[in-house]
Amino acid sequence: MNKSIASMLTCMILLSSFAHAGDYAVEIIVFEQLNNQADESGTYLEQWDFSWKLTAERIRRIKTLSQKATAYKTLDQLFHLETIRTDLINSNYRILETVSWQQPGYFYQNAPIVKFGSTDTELITGLARFYKTALIHVDIDLKFSPTTIQSPNYVTSFNGSNNVGTEQPHYFISENRRLKFNNIHYFDHPYFGVILGVWQVKSPISTGILQDSLLEKPLEFSFPINRL
Repeated sequence: MNKSIASMLTCMILLSSFAHAGDYAVEIIVFEQLNNQADESGTYLEQWDFSWKLTAERIRRIKTLSQKATAYKTLDQLFHLETIRTDLINSNYRILETVSWQQPGYFYQNAPIVKFGSTDTELITGLARFYKTALIHVDIDLKFSPTTIQSPNYVTSFNGSNNVGTEQPHYFISENRRLKFNNIHYFDHPYFGVILGVWQVKSPISTGILQDSLLEKPLEFSFPINRL
């Protein structure tokens, strides 16, 4: 994890509470890491240098999860994370996606897989499943496909064959993590990152729409974010 963002998030942690029945408000920011600190030798990026086979498997997983995704209404507005979004923009990070929704607190078997991302360009394809045990968990899978570049090492598409192309890079975040309410969680990658949080809702809403009046008081943050 980048030290500047790690330091930033450390001072933002609030007291958390255990999962209980009720609705959750989810907010997610996906952003591009500009001017990343990978050295010219590629040492920092070695763990992210996927073979075409692994890349194809990741693409297949994204497609499979997309087929299982629930038709869930999401919004592009933020409530708790709006200050963070503004600070990222002011620090020359590129915001790729902002999304929020509300869902019931289901166990894994019944928890919805929510799809989000840029449907027109497929720049970001994201899928997230939030579910409860003693705490809140998330399974998150994201594919970031930035502007096409010329390289023989990238997979352009996967249609069941070993198709290696020269145009489109794909970068992935795929992780399961235990969460706490009212905490800010950061998912790291050399080229892009994810910040998300989950908050308890005072009163359940059946519409799946985030309503400010029913949420706890929003978090107020003010902090510098250094460039990567």
